[in-house]
Amino acid sequence: MAYTLNELSTQDGSLWKNVNKLKAKKRVTPILKVNNVKISIPEEVANVLAETFEKQFQENKQNTNIYQTNSLSQKIFDFDKYYENTEAAPIPLTNPKEITAIINKLNKRKAAGPDGIKK
Repeated sequence: MAYTLNELSTQDGSLWKNVNKLKAKKRVTPILKVNNVKISIPEEVANVLAETFEKQFQENKQNTNIYQTNSLSQKIFDFDKYYENTEAAPIPLTNPKEITAIINKLNKRKAAGPDGIKK
């Protein structure tokens, strides 16, 4: 319901309802430019994005022959054999002070990512 300025009142809450409507962030659909045509209707934007993702993420139907598969398996086997008897350099241990220093350097105003770690 639209009110004139004179009709707004703090008694019935109409003033604050209208103030909140003005303060609310407007949800704007981004304008996409496809083939020099601007698209801003949410359904059309969604369709364009869906088509784009469908084209980008298709099954890899590249032919692989048995030679390529065997060659890769042989390389993996050779790699494993080479490093089987090789001693890796020891990983240095950490201490609580080092961990505390790293945690203190993290940005406190950032949310954790999908891995649960703030960066």
